[in-house]
Amino acid sequence: MLVSQKACASLRGGEGVTSGSSLEEKKGSHMKKSIVLAALFCASFASNALAYECVVHITRTACPGKEEESYSKCGGAQSCDKNEDVSTEAACIAAAKENCPNSRLEITKSKVVKARFNGKQLPGPYGGSFCAPNRPDFNKCKS
Repeated sequence: MLVSQKACASLRGGEGVTSGSSLEEKKGSHMKKSIVLAALFCASFASNALAYECVVHITRTACPGKEEESYSKCGGAQSCDKNEDVSTEAACIAAAKENCPNSRLEITKSKVVKARFNGKQLPGPYGGSFCAPNRPDFNKCKS
């Protein structure tokens, strides 16, 4: 059965036959673009929802007279926070422990290092700190 071109055009919502894309094809293409953009938008929120926050809080005790030099790693302050790019509590604890070593024995007497993961304070085994107070690289100041 033959259907006239005018009848086909009226079914598509247009008048007569046009070359190229029909109105329905254009609507379909626009709809596909909208769906893709919506999916990308939702994916960006999903990735933000999966973001983790590990904050390591470092407090230094300087050797006498070495405060300025000891605190320089915190911009001159005795304490500061350091954001770590990790995705688990265990990795956050490991990052905190990595901040315990004291390489400036005659400048920094000791450190207290604590950590928060996604806002939750992590329990360090030494009064909340992850650094043992009797570490061999602490308390080495020379008078």
